Amino acid sequence: MRDAGPAEPFSAADSMAGLRTVPMWFPSPLPECFLWSAVIGQMVSNACIRISEKSTSDRRTERDEARCWLLTDNPNLQMVCDYAGIDAGYVRRAARKLERRGWCLDEAKRGAQDAERKRREWNLLAETLEAAQRERKEQNEWVETLETLTGWRR
Repeated sequence: MRDAGPAEPFSAADSMAGLRTVPMWFPSPLPECFLWSAVIGQMVSNACIRISEKSTSDRRTERDEARCWLLTDNPNLQMVCDYAGIDAGYVRRAARKLERRGWCLDEAKRGAQDAERKRREWNLLAETLEAAQRERKEQNEWVETLETLTGWRR
């Protein structure tokens, strides 16, 4: 009978769902795996930082460095992923997917952000329309005043 070797490190279902971070044949995840997984998680969190006008340049730099670290093929990412028991290619693919989604971790949050953006756009449009109506009303009032003063009618 042929020796099959060690079991597959990931089951197909777990691998597709992204649930397993250490090979199934590990007796139990080492505490170091959790630590290094947390490092990756922190970098993902940093990459998803929302920047406002009031944000400091340090926050922007932190976000940009995290995004670069996750998206590029660098030895530090490879080392951290090896220590965490995670495939670095998987982390980069997940980061690219996050990048395509606008660095938003939660679809519900992203939907809420889109709704908020649309609400702001509609409010701006409504304010612009109201301002145009007020301006038109003021113009009509001026015309009426001129008509009254000059006796001229449109």
